[in-house]
Amino acid sequence: MVIVVATATMLKGVQVVRFEAASFATSGPSRDAVLASSEVLGLRGRAARAVTPSYALEQAAPEAIENVLLVEPTNGIYWLALAEGWQDEGAAQEKVLSALRMSEVVQPREAVAMARRAAFVLSLWDEMPVTERGRATTDLVELGARLPGDDRSFIAGILKGKPDEVRSSVRAALRQKSVDSRELADFGL
Repeated sequence: MVIVVATATMLKGVQVVRFEAASFATSGPSRDAVLASSEVLGLRGRAARAVTPSYALEQAAPEAIENVLLVEPTNGIYWLALAEGWQDEGAAQEKVLSALRMSEVVQPREAVAMARRAAFVLSLWDEMPVTERGRATTDLVELGARLPGDDRSFIAGILKGKPDEVRSSVRAALRQKSVDSRELADFGL
């Protein structure tokens, strides 16, 4: 049995997870691996400027995020950070999608997670399956006015850098879900 003592500290709205290994079974991660994860996340947390754990994890190695998920497997932001990390490392799409889908399963209606997932899918729009595209646009529609201005600007920035074909595809998907012209303009469409 793996015994881990986890302490969560709130620092400027960012959840920073620090671990101390009390005891590990042979099947658990090594003490060094957990402590290395702790150090990476602690430093990132102190430097983070945003209000979600995913921003604190942007530069963390997927292995470090996996160690965090051993302790907190129901955090959709951490699953999303794992998907982002695997994508950055060039992992197979199915592996990336599995972590993205776990984020959807464990936090399907958390506004911050929904916004971050939508941004991730939009950034890879032409590589994503139709089902993931549909979920991303549905999340944006459901968030509506609850989508914070910073996230709205971030998403608009992603879309601004996309080719016209992708922008047209996203615009059509949002219009199909009855998004009005004003909201499309907010996203730069």
